[in-house]
Amino acid sequence: LAMRGVIAALQDLGFIIERANESLGLVTAARFAEPNFYDVVGVTVTVRSEADGRMTIRANAMRAM
Repeated sequence: LAMRGVIAALQDLGFIIERANESLGLVTAARFAEPNFYDVVGVTVTVRSEADGRMTIRANAMRAM
C-alpha cells in the first residue's frame, strides 16, 4: 500500500516512474526540471517495514545539469 502511495505521489508531481521493485521497496523516477526543462531531477524512494506495523519512507533527489 505504501509503495502504491509513493508511486501515485511521484506521478502526481510529474515524475516518470523508471523502476519499481516491491520486494526491495525501491522506486526510481525522473522528470525535467523547471523553468527551462533542460535539467533532469532524479528521485529514489525506499520503503521499509518497521516494527509495530510502521513504515519508513526515505526519498533522495538529484538534479543533473
